Amino acid sequence: MRGIAIFLVVLGHSLSHTRGIATSQLPENLITIIFSFHMHVFFFISGVFGSKMFCVSKPAYLTILIGRIKRLATVYFAYTIVATAIKLAAVSVVRRPIDLNTLFTNVFFYPEQNPLLTLWFIYTLFVIQVLFLTWHLFIRMDYGKWLPTSLTFVVLLLLNFTSSSLKSYPFGLQFVAQYAVYFFTGFVAGRHASAIENWIKKHLIALLAMGLLYAIYAYVGVSYSFFNQWSPLKLIHAMIGILLTWATAVFIKEKLKRTQTLISLLAKYSYEIYLNEPFVELPITIINSRLLHWNPVIMFPLELLMGLLGPILLSKYFYRRYIVLRRFAIGDWKTSKDRHE
Repeated sequence: MRGIAIFLVVLGHSLSHTRGIATSQLPENLITIIFSFHMHVFFFISGVFGSKMFCVSKPAYLTILIGRIKRLATVYFAYTIVATAIKLAAVSVVRRPIDLNTLFTNVFFYPEQNPLLTLWFIYTLFVIQVLFLTWHLFIRMDYGKWLPTSLTFVVLLLLNFTSSSLKSYPFGLQFVAQYAVYFFTGFVAGRHASAIENWIKKHLIALLAMGLLYAIYAYVGVSYSFFNQWSPLKLIHAMIGILLTWATAVFIKEKLKRTQTLISLLAKYSYEIYLNEPFVELPITIINSRLLHWNPVIMFPLELLMGLLGPILLSKYFYRRYIVLRRFAIGDWKTSKDRHE
């Protein structure tokens, strides 16, 4: 699922940077459809992995928390420093100039104002994981199984429904309110991942047919603003997108072995692609808009290819070769001993 999700992220960003690729409304509609569920998939996947990671005893709580700080928080601040330096050096060409008077407050409390906008996801994921780690540790010890799960899901649904009215709150709470329900859904689904995947395999043809019908509905729905209206409808769209992404992943795994190799590669480097894609794509966009003026039909596949391939090459031949870069650029703090175990 991660490989498909990161492909959709880069596809959406490439389309956004090269608007005007066609005279029809197709690119704009695709952007809206992709953005309706692509980040939700990442929170869901994080929840699936969290269902295994957070099944810890009280003494292990601090160890897991430190692991999350290493994996997410150090990367957040490292990329913030790099983005800040780049924006200060290229102040005449950036779209969101840095205000040094509010930089500290924005970086620590308002992730949507970070110099590197895409870091809102890293910040929000860290906050959600810390909250869920604490929740799972204490609720699991004090209450029965289904009651806290059901109550938590209801509370998160209500938060999701009200999140569209929230503007900007400290600690990115508007994002936490919007996306925590998807993390929790993944958290619960992770306990039953094998059963769910078997169900998907049995109903794969029906799900793919549903995906085709949904694509038609989504394309028509964008024109009627179905994706920008009632909050529960947005949640339904996102959940359908998550299910269809999972079904597509199963289909590729079962039927398209060569494609599976490529998707697995994207999944392996998904963290690096998400973090570094802006540093690859945006210079291409700036150079083209100021110097080359190439047709969007040429720029779109170029940005898509470089947005995927550039971070992979950067990680494989640069970040992963040096311990400092491996830790702060991709959040990998494993020692040589850990790698051989």
